[in-house]
Amino acid sequence: TATTTPGASGPDIRLLLTVDQASAYPGETLDYTLVILNAGRMAATHGVVTDQLPDGLLLDPDNAVTTRGTLRRDNNTISVSLDSIAPSDRITVTVKASVIAPVNTILSNTASMTYDQSPAPVTSNTVQTLVWWLGTPKPSTPTPALHSKTPVTAPPPPPGGPAPRGPGTRSTRPTAPP
Repeated sequence: TATTTPGASGPDIRLLLTVDQASAYPGETLDYTLVILNAGRMAATHGVVTDQLPDGLLLDPDNAVTTRGTLRRDNNTISVSLDSIAPSDRITVTVKASVIAPVNTILSNTASMTYDQSPAPVTSNTVQTLVWWLGTPKPSTPTPALHSKTPVTAPPPPPGGPAPRGPGTRSTRPTAPP
């Protein structure tokens, strides 16, 4: 198989990943959409797209679909095999997953794709969702912490609820007040 430089005169695969919520409560469903586009002048062959959902999400296997190719589900990983992606082809993969992460967790997701003409995997942008305290208003726009190294500060817990925990800590299910 000949190898070409992606984007020069060969294929130029681009991946765009979106998520429908910047913040979510435990138990809510997130909708991910991955668009695969060949912006190059040549077909990409033997493509495999992979999206390993992060810990804290539970894949809904009945709600993972692709507009083309063979979709496989393995635990929390989705993969789509594509024989050929012609110039200007646009393929969409949609995935639904339930939030099972504790509050104050940032769920980061990135997809990738390998194909014959590229020596290294192509990666999508990273999308993030903050898991928020149940019963408190969710931020309407992504918080700065979702796009920086700034620590996340959770809203105060509901009266009688558990004390907030810092980023990176795991908590057990909140307990009911005595």
